[in-house]
Amino acid sequence: MSQQNQTLDKRTESDLPGSGTAADTCAPCGSDSENRALIKFGHGHGGRRFGAGRKPVELQQPPDEPRWYCVRALWGQDIRADMAIRHAEFEVFAPTLWKPPSPARRLPNGTLRPASGPRIQPLFPRYLFARFSVADPNWRTIRGLPGVEAILSSTPESPTPVPEPALEAVRGLCAPNGCVYPPGWDWGHHAPVQSPLAVGCQVRVLCGPLADHAGVCRMSDGRRVELLLQMLGREVAVRVNQCDVEVA
Repeated sequence: MSQQNQTLDKRTESDLPGSGTAADTCAPCGSDSENRALIKFGHGHGGRRFGAGRKPVELQQPPDEPRWYCVRALWGQDIRADMAIRHAEFEVFAPTLWKPPSPARRLPNGTLRPASGPRIQPLFPRYLFARFSVADPNWRTIRGLPGVEAILSSTPESPTPVPEPALEAVRGLCAPNGCVYPPGWDWGHHAPVQSPLAVGCQVRVLCGPLADHAGVCRMSDGRRVELLLQMLGREVAVRVNQCDVEVA
């Protein structure tokens, strides 16, 4: 009977995978030794666990989406850079700012600065925004376009994208034509809408050929003003933008 039991023990040990000695024999089912064996490749593999020594799997990045980047223009060549980038078929956002007319005034050094009419100038002088994808090698051509000095970047091959919330905040200040106007400006009629002046009040013209002339308001609709001016010994009716006059 004992000889039969020894034969069964030897057959059981030989049936175990990777068993060559009694030391490799697994413990009974449910023991700690068996649970540790389940997370190994098998007996005789030096105890290597699943994935040991393997390189980590690199997740494939999604294709780069077009983003907005800041372009610096050469001094006084904002418009030239804007046109060149657009001609190269890149989307451009170049916000501008409407400047009101300014009357003639004398500077502290005695120089007379002439009056200037309303004008539009860059909101960020020498800076504009271009939209492209760094995955497209054609973006590098922007740096060599007329009027362009550089693309703001941490390294020559890594331009710095402009945060979308910041750009949207700037867009929120602009009219549909990309220009920032004073509050109440009716950009479609190119004149600011103000509260109408009282008929009969004295007003003074601030700029233009009639600068410093005073007259009486005959009509005001918030955009245009009709004045009666004393010229050449008689009253003359003229119409000017309301933003070009002030109450005397």
